[in-house]
Amino acid sequence: MSDIKESVKKYVETRMRLSELRWKEEMSGAVAKAIYLGFILLVAGSGLLLLNLALALYLGYLLDSFAAGFLVLGGVYLIIGAVLYRFDGKLGIQEKIKVALLEQIINNNKDSNG
Repeated sequence: MSDIKESVKKYVETRMRLSELRWKEEMSGAVAKAIYLGFILLVAGSGLLLLNLALALYLGYLLDSFAAGFLVLGGVYLIIGAVLYRFDGKLGIQEKIKVALLEQIINNNKDSNG
């Protein structure tokens, strides 16, 4: 009887340790992915910033006023932002992002358990 108790105790300890290791693996994977995505966003954001600066300068060159080029480009972005804000409920952007994130989490969970 003592052997059975000891075996069950070792089994439970092993299962708990396995669960802990799986959790740590999932967390480290999530952190690594977040850092990687952050780096990608930083690089892409820098590229977009430089492209916007170039476009504003080009528009300024065409309009013979660099300030006007920046104002025109800023106005375009304000209009786009206002439209997105106004029609957010109709476009369902937040819902689409939420669904995509949930699918990603579920797929990652299936991959790690399967």
